[in-house]
Amino acid sequence: MMNSKQFFFTLLFVVLSVNINAQDTNVWDIDKSHSSISFSISHFKIATIKGNFKDFSGTITSKNDDFTKGEVNVVIKTASINTNQEARDKHLRSADFFNAEVNPEITFKSTSIEKKSEKEYVVKGNLTVNGITKEFEFIGDYKGSFVHPRFKKTIAVFNFSGVLPRLDYKIGEKFPTAAMGGDVAISINLELTKK
Repeated sequence: MMNSKQFFFTLLFVVLSVNINAQDTNVWDIDKSHSSISFSISHFKIATIKGNFKDFSGTITSKNDDFTKGEVNVVIKTASINTNQEARDKHLRSADFFNAEVNPEITFKSTSIEKKSEKEYVVKGNLTVNGITKEFEFIGDYKGSFVHPRFKKTIAVFNFSGVLPRLDYKIGEKFPTAAMGGDVAISINLELTKK
């Protein structure tokens, strides 16, 4: 049985280990003012409709500087969808598409981050849209990092892309792919600020 002295040193070891692990973890916040989450979809096969989400937040946590031992968490407010046409945006928020009242958030939580080359990453995880969660994959292009001259914070820049099969998430099921493409191209440009 552990005596009080042994217990004290065991407790001290656990606390120090937690602190060391916390210090080894890098936390990067999405700088929304310098980032964007955009999408595009074909319209009657020859035209393209583009849009974006105005309200989003997220972090990347990593155990090392190359992000591989890390986790991505992103939350998008569904009602912030914007295609520069108010009537269309209202329809997109309805139950015909994203059902924003019932499903106010789109979320992505990574399960793995793989570095394929110096600049290319593959991020896999669970994407939840319309209350439906499925495995999803983003291809990441790491643009580099710099120290902001004014704020003295380290900034990392990524471009991510992915293809979302809208019918898998019951988005616009009433509309055939001849009128509205079956795949939605996603483009995410992120500036990340290291805490």
